[in-house]
Amino acid sequence: MVSTNEFELKIGIIGGTGLNNVNFLQDSHEIEIDTIFGAPSDKLLCGKINNVECVLLSRHDKNHLTGPSNVNYRANLLALKKAGCQILLVTTACGSLNENYKPGDLAILDDFIDRTYKREQSFFDGSKVEFAKICHIPMYPAFNNEMRQVIIDECKKMAIGFHEKSTMVTIEGPRFSSRAESKMFQQWGGHTINMTTCPEVVLAKELGMPYASIGIVTDYDCWRDNVDDTEHVDVASVLKTFKETLHKVTNLVYEVVPRLAQIDWQPILDKHSKMVENNYFRLILIIFAWMYIDEPKIFLVLFIFQISLDFFDGYFAKKLNQISAFGAWIDVVLDNMSRGILWVHVWRFGYIISVIEWLSFSFTQKNGARWKETFDRAPFLVKKLFQNNFRNPLGITAISAGLQGLPIWLYFVLNYGSSASGIYFYLIRSILAYCVIGRIICLCVELWVIFKNLEILLDEDSKST
Repeated sequence: MVSTNEFELKIGIIGGTGLNNVNFLQDSHEIEIDTIFGAPSDKLLCGKINNVECVLLSRHDKNHLTGPSNVNYRANLLALKKAGCQILLVTTACGSLNENYKPGDLAILDDFIDRTYKREQSFFDGSKVEFAKICHIPMYPAFNNEMRQVIIDECKKMAIGFHEKSTMVTIEGPRFSSRAESKMFQQWGGHTINMTTCPEVVLAKELGMPYASIGIVTDYDCWRDNVDDTEHVDVASVLKTFKETLHKVTNLVYEVVPRLAQIDWQPILDKHSKMVENNYFRLILIIFAWMYIDEPKIFLVLFIFQISLDFFDGYFAKKLNQISAFGAWIDVVLDNMSRGILWVHVWRFGYIISVIEWLSFSFTQKNGARWKETFDRAPFLVKKLFQNNFRNPLGITAISAGLQGLPIWLYFVLNYGSSASGIYFYLIRSILAYCVIGRIICLCVELWVIFKNLEILLDEDSKST
């Protein structure tokens, strides 16, 4: 997505030794910014890379006197935000938990495991009125995919040894891991290990700032067997490898920055800033609706309003090309949650329907983006339902009337239907019958999905044994 507007990008760069050289940026000058969370680690170095505005911050200060647990991560990120930065490109030294991730390689982070425990994890902790609300921030994807792809492309062009994906384990520090810990992190699926990614990546997400991180592999931590003790991680080996690799990182940053400036960031930034707010508001409405579930008029207004928010949000997300995998995921979670509340209220066995919905959702998520491939050899009813992305008579009956409409209509009937007579009685029952038919169709598909995936799981188990 190439930029076509006059949006001027300013990139925040967070790094360590080597990137804090005043000559790293053109036309550089220092500024001091204070924040409501205190002072950042150091002065901000403002300048340009290939005519792109950048602001550089040394994470541990220029003299490297601030340990990872004592870095004021909130002040650092808020200072960069106040300096006008919209996106964050960071570097971090890390150890390897995988034989293929060799010292000197670069790792483009795509996920993390947080093992820190002494750090302030959120701006929204209730300590400042500017961040007064509760914020349940989505962390998938944790790192911005547009930025990651640019870094990956440039690594390929420059023939740099790198890895397209890396799950970073962030430990508290300042000590390195024990051998048992290192092996445990391997079993958890970690590829690399450091002391600074968390909570930095989380705080960036809370500020709506797309964030990408380049991991500089400096050592093999201490998990390897049958090697000399000198090959395990220590400060000297880390600094030696980091110094030898630094020129690759600086050259990479010089190439990546102008590429990032070619992206149209405005819709991406809009999506980031709204990511929490829309779903947060829906969650609040669901909670309030539950509180007033014995007050039909209030409940129906709140419940139907949150459903309409979901519809309009999805519609405009598609129109504006602001669709995110997590956005779709959280929408389904909120839908299942709200329907589950209704089902339990309107029918003593309603929890069974809710369990089926959650199981079906769980199995589709297990297959990731390939979940629809499960339906290649599906029965006619299943294929027909999914035809044209549910936009067909069967799909509308099953999804709109059955899945979404039936619990709402049952609630309406229980509260208002008993007094209906004449034509209204038959109208209410006719709509109820239509919704029931839709739910039966939906139930057939859900059960097929569940049993089909159970069959796949059992087949995988038999092959593994």
